[in-house]
Amino acid sequence: LHEMDEHNGIIWKIDIEELNSLLPQKYQDALNREKAYLFTTDMMSSIVHDLESYDEDMSNQSMVFIEPPSFDERIINQYSYFSVVPKNIGCIEDFLDKYTHKSMKYIIDKDLRWEIRDMLDRLNINERIIFPDLDGLSNWLKRHYFVKESR
Repeated sequence: LHEMDEHNGIIWKIDIEELNSLLPQKYQDALNREKAYLFTTDMMSSIVHDLESYDEDMSNQSMVFIEPPSFDERIINQYSYFSVVPKNIGCIEDFLDKYTHKSMKYIIDKDLRWEIRDMLDRLNINERIIFPDLDGLSNWLKRHYFVKESR
């Protein structure tokens, strides 16, 4: 928790339509057929069968976002999406700078992080909800009852 005091935070806003427009045509066609913005694992398995082929298809010019199956409470509560970064993209930030114009990088000053953390807590967005297991509850309790006096 003390790491929050040492570093600024970063949140990225990525325009999924812009990112999808960079995809090879067969990937765009699959999204259009399904009227989707994100891929499912089933959609991906119907297009590409291994990571080597995926890496070759994407090169260093595009990547896919997947909505994973809801097999875990964390995935459900976090509304998780995963990027599948091809091996030829060494740095996502460089990729976004080079190939996208609508992506935005928001830097959250380290001095505001606890204040924002508290605001999110009041909205019931916290470890207990995002990580609905014993670890999440333990971290929330620790932060809620033991960390405040150190701020």
